[in-house]
Amino acid sequence: MGADDRVHAVWPTVIPGDNPTGAIFYATLAPGADRFSRRQRVPTPGTPKPSHPQVAVDGTGRLSFAWDQIVGGVRVAAVNDADAATGGALQFAPAVRLGDSGPTSYPVMAPLARGVVVAWVSGPPASGVIMVKRLAAGSSATAR
Repeated sequence: MGADDRVHAVWPTVIPGDNPTGAIFYATLAPGADRFSRRQRVPTPGTPKPSHPQVAVDGTGRLSFAWDQIVGGVRVAAVNDADAATGGALQFAPAVRLGDSGPTSYPVMAPLARGVVVAWVSGPPASGVIMVKRLAAGSSATAR
């Protein structure tokens, strides 16, 4: 929930069709509203099955998103952030991989007054370590 008492939700789903594809969607519930906004797709480069989505709202109202997915045969965690545009649609920053190389997964975030703290697992499952990085609002490009 953001400082303005809006509820923010993000979830993975499969878009049916001849070539079903996975996607992450976002919606918000305004105070006093009885239904969520129209869903908006969160841009996720990589394979069609992004997983483990997270959303956090910092003290400035900026939204940050995190998830993991397979890219080039390796599971990677990624983040991006977004600002509300006219009409309520979000404008997303480019997604940025967490970590420099190798597998990364299970990102989680905690909001700050300005930006977020993101943690993720780096390395193969049997020997992974927890990594932590502070991301200032609008600076997901510095997540490496």
